[in-house]
Amino acid sequence: MSFRKAPWRLIAGLATALIATPTLAIDSTKLQSIRSSLSLEEIVAFAVSKSTAPILDIDNPIDVNIVINVKGMERSDIQALQLEFFRVFFGLMTYADVRLNFNASQSIDYSIGAPYAPFGDQNQPSNAQTVEVFVDRDALKLAKLGQIAVHDIDTLRSKPDTLECYHERRKGYPVINVVIDRDINPVGCLYTVLLQSIGIKGPFGGVAATYRAGDVPGFRRNAEMVAAYAIRECRSVVDKKDQLEKCLRGVLQEGN
Repeated sequence: MSFRKAPWRLIAGLATALIATPTLAIDSTKLQSIRSSLSLEEIVAFAVSKSTAPILDIDNPIDVNIVINVKGMERSDIQALQLEFFRVFFGLMTYADVRLNFNASQSIDYSIGAPYAPFGDQNQPSNAQTVEVFVDRDALKLAKLGQIAVHDIDTLRSKPDTLECYHERRKGYPVINVVIDRDINPVGCLYTVLLQSIGIKGPFGGVAATYRAGDVPGFRRNAEMVAAYAIRECRSVVDKKDQLEKCLRGVLQEGN
């Protein structure tokens, strides 16, 4: 499956939205470059309460490949959706090597007898860290009906119908697959999945479901990235809260 990076004219349109984003270089072992308006105590409390075992290593490149089914979409709607993904994730790229790639050229029809398989079999081990994303209207409903293939259909069908996005991975593989309904909080869903993959169970100050186009409430990237890098350093004790808090405090104090 091939991916095309979004055109530079689209990226140029982000300049105004990103003007307040600090340009920071990351030294993840020391955390010396990240500065946050939050206190050490607030970041430690957030990291302890939201920590989970990282699947992907924030210290290495992460490719996020997004396929959009453009059937029935106007060009302006496609560009607007891409822009919203870029507005949020371009800011994240300040802190981590996240590489956002788009394929917005496919017009897909579905068939129950021959479900569309956006993720392939993925049976070959890979050293690349990848988040494979498929976006379409009613994507989760179609996947539950068997018209979009996922690896673990039983798990997906056990989820409530109010689910906004679904993610899965095969144990031992550094690949996360994500199915997203494009009409229900697509950017917030993907942002939350990416945070979970690097060790944080949800955004700072609220859930990503509060996301609205043109706004990013609750997204405190600097605090979230400080926590993610610190959790990476303390990943061996992430399931031992007392030891985790002590480790996080030591890492963050050293970073100051």
